[in-house]
Amino acid sequence: MCNYIFIRMKKRLLILNWILCILYSPVQAQELKLLLDTFVEADLVQLDPLGNIYLINQSDKTLQKFNPEFVHLFSISIQNNWENARLDVSDPFKIILYYPGDYKIQLLDAQLSLLQTINAPDLNEKAAIGHYDSDRFIIYDGNNLAIQNYKTGKTENSTFSGLFSSMDAKDVSLKKLKNYIYFIQKKLSIVVYTNQLFEAKKWTDSDMEMADVNEHFIFKLKNNTIFGFNQINYTETELYTAKNIISAFAISNQKMLILEGNRLKLWYLY
Repeated sequence: MCNYIFIRMKKRLLILNWILCILYSPVQAQELKLLLDTFVEADLVQLDPLGNIYLINQSDKTLQKFNPEFVHLFSISIQNNWENARLDVSDPFKIILYYPGDYKIQLLDAQLSLLQTINAPDLNEKAAIGHYDSDRFIIYDGNNLAIQNYKTGKTENSTFSGLFSSMDAKDVSLKKLKNYIYFIQKKLSIVVYTNQLFEAKKWTDSDMEMADVNEHFIFKLKNNTIFGFNQINYTETELYTAKNIISAFAISNQKMLILEGNRLKLWYLY
């Protein structure tokens, strides 16, 4: 009985701490200012904390990096059978490139040069990976969410995620912001975990086709419209309705990158 009460109290304290961390930062309603609108050939886009832009082109099997003004910096070829590779650029100096089902992670530096190839036995067809810190990454293997060490390969912490095992890797994404990990599940929910993998908060949304987050807002794609969901007052605001199909988008700090048809659009959020 005492143990049950302790667990309940701990969970309530975690939720309170999560709310206070956000409350004591200024939150403003999101509005958009267009910074870039250009033609591209790409299938996946990402945006790092420094504002650099990354494009993966599945046709020519390339990963390209551009600066915030969209000046080309670096390009590399993606290895065979990795056309549908996934990318995490939360750390611009240790970029994670991986392909679910190949059981390997490639770490790239800021010039997209290969730093290290890591064997990842849990990186199956349903897996997703996210940056945790300079020595560790977060991995979802279809059932469990875990923190693993790059150097030792050991799992340092794990928890059962409660997801449907039928979900594909493309339906799941992970993003760490400060002391919290956001676990995004297409057409299902967004679960917020602490750094120790205790569940702090959960929102469900069966219409959510894609999502990304910054410190105060969750950005959702629903019916080709992007909405901003305020994590404090739980209000949802329509931000942008696209004329062409949005196939990918990414959020970093105060910027939003959208792949709309063959147009790449970069917006400033203020």
